[in-house]
Amino acid sequence: MPKRKRDSDSEEKIQRKIKKLQKKLVRRQKEKSFTPDILSEPNTGSDIEYQEQEFIVPVEGIESSMVEEVNTLEKSILEALGDTTSSEKGYGDEIHPEIVKRVEEILLSGISQNEEKEKLMKKYLIPKNVMLLDAPKLNVELDGLLSDSIKNRDKRVKDRQQLLGTALSAILIMTDNIIKNNVDKIPTIAILSDVARLLSELHYQDTVTRRKLITPNLDKNIHSSIETAKRDCYLFGEKFNENVKTATAIKRSAASILKTKSSNSQRKVPDRLNVGPRQENYRAPPRTNRSNQYKKGGGDKYQQRTTVQHQIAPQPRHPPMKYYKKPVRQS
Repeated sequence: MPKRKRDSDSEEKIQRKIKKLQKKLVRRQKEKSFTPDILSEPNTGSDIEYQEQEFIVPVEGIESSMVEEVNTLEKSILEALGDTTSSEKGYGDEIHPEIVKRVEEILLSGISQNEEKEKLMKKYLIPKNVMLLDAPKLNVELDGLLSDSIKNRDKRVKDRQQLLGTALSAILIMTDNIIKNNVDKIPTIAILSDVARLLSELHYQDTVTRRKLITPNLDKNIHSSIETAKRDCYLFGEKFNENVKTATAIKRSAASILKTKSSNSQRKVPDRLNVGPRQENYRAPPRTNRSNQYKKGGGDKYQQRTTVQHQIAPQPRHPPMKYYKKPVRQS
């Protein structure tokens, strides 16, 4: 009897849940109609489970449709909300691989020969009416006052500035040709290619400058492994950690291979037991030697004595007086 009572209670609970789900479906989706005969008929446990699944499935569909409606907002609303601030860096479409070949090697290693760089810079001279593109020179008055390190740093920045001015001159020349309707496809492509190479060289020089600023702050043992590493998306390459571990392992192995010198071998102590017996007329070193050593050591007594001698001048010695006989009075 108690088992039947529990079964009847569970059936009533399930029926109440079904009624609640039915009310939700009626409110959310008025188009669908459900027959109340399903609830009035006596159902077994298996039928009830089937009906419960039947009602739950459309509820999930309704929720997913509501999410889709929320995601697809109107264009005017999206414009009013503004753009999203995403931390992910986006990239544009890929360009022709032949263009990449002209630029990629310069970005990694720079222009191989200085003659080629000078040839490009002489090819695009700065226009006379835009002389400000030329890198300004250091004042003559400051040339003799500044240190060599500051002047060398200024020279590097000046060379970068001159390279940037040459690239801008090439762009301005091409723009002037377009304005004058003197546009030809081949010369335009050649100018743009040269500009890309000059700016790539400038990009490479900045990479070298950044590495030189950071390298002095690192351990000297990893300098050789870092200098040979080429950059990629990281300044010292993605395998920077592996290179550091390799350099550290080499340092440890070299320290174990080298022969360590003991402190006892560096300082030899004479064996006093082998010294022969002293003679009977053995004398200690003269006191003059001790005084000389004391003078060399700069003792306090010697310093006081020397200061007194310098302050007081020596008195001249008088010659000894002759002894004479005292005269006797005559009475």
